[in-house]
This record gives sequence, C-alpha cells and structure tokens, in this order.
Amino acid sequence: MKSLNPKLLAIGLMTGTAVAQDLTWTELAGRPELWPAQCTVKAAINFEGGVSIPAGATVEVVDFKGNEADMKTTDGKTYFAAEPDDTDVLDVARAAYDRLTPKQRALTYPLIVQQKDLWPYRVTITQTFTLAPGKVVSAGD
Repeated sequence: MKSLNPKLLAIGLMTGTAVAQDLTWTELAGRPELWPAQCTVKAAINFEGGVSIPAGATVEVVDFKGNEADMKTTDGKTYFAAEPDDTDVLDVARAAYDRLTPKQRALTYPLIVQQKDLWPYRVTITQTFTLAPGKVVSAGD
C-alpha cells in the first residue's frame, strides 16, 4: 500500500479547513441564525428626497435577499437595501462565526426546531405584536 506524502496531506487539510471556515455572502444570506443584529455603513448613502445615512452610522439588519441586505436605521425611520460592499455586515458576521465551535456552526434553525432540549425556557420579545384583539405583547416582555 502506498502512503500519502505528509506535506501534501497537511497542505490539503489546511486548505480545506480555511475554505470550510470562510463564511460567504451566499451562506450568510441563507442562514438567518448567523445574521448580526447590527452593522455599520461604510460610505454615506444619499436617497432622493434628502434622506441620507452618514458613513459610520450603525444600522439594523432586517433581511437578506439575493445580493442585497435589507437594513433600517436604528430609529426605524429609514429602510433601505444595501449591497455587500455598502456595509460591514459580512465582516461582523464572519467575526462572530470565527468565535463559534464547529458544533455551533453546524447548528441551524431547522435543527433547533427538531431538538426541543435546545429550546430556551424563557424568551424576551423584541417587537411588539397583537396576539388577539385587545391582547398586545410588548417588546421586552
């Protein structure tokens, strides 16, 4: 039996590990559990009507759609779509992803739904909503 060259094996393993750990825009878009809550605008964004978002402004991540992320200002007054280079959302997500163990990285929302032992006992509501007429559940409850 022929043995593998240890140097080639080490290079192959290192290359495979680096690629496997690199979070791409496409993977981030498909994994809402990895979306950061906030990111920063890289360059000023000016909209028709005089509304603008200055460079360095913190914005909230709302959704990902293809090659854009839907964002909103922290005051909730302006919603907009940003391309990958408009914000540091991918950098923020990668930094958080790099801190996860392989087991944590493999955990997805569908897996959480299937494993009730992973469900939290209590949660805090982040957005106010109406459960039934006259029954409002407030953010923070």
